[in-house]
Amino acid sequence: MDTGWGARLGILKRDAETYLFAPLRSHGWRASIEREMQHGEYLLIVAERGGATRRLAFFFSTTQDHAMRVLGAQLPDAVVTHGNPMKTIAHLEVATPFVSASAFQ
Repeated sequence: MDTGWGARLGILKRDAETYLFAPLRSHGWRASIEREMQHGEYLLIVAERGGATRRLAFFFSTTQDHAMRVLGAQLPDAVVTHGNPMKTIAHLEVATPFVSASAFQ
C-alpha cells in the first residue's frame, strides 16, 4: 500500500534543489543527497567546500515524528525545515541548530 512517501519525497527533493542546493552552489559549495529517510520523512544532505563538510537534515515542518527529529538532529550540523522551525521544535531540547529553509535564500 502506498503511504504517499514517494510523492512527499519528490517534493522534498524539489525543494532541496530550490531552497538548499541552488543557494549553496552560488557560494561555491557542492551539495547532494546522502540519504533518503522514509521513517521520519527527511533527507540527509552533505555539502562540501574547500575541505569542509557539513551535513544537513531537511524536514517538512509538519513532520510529527519527533523521535526522528531528535535522531536526525544528532547526525547533521543543522536541521532545515519548511516554515517556522521554532513552532515545530519549541518543546525539544537539542544542541543542533534548527533553521527555516527560507534562511538559505
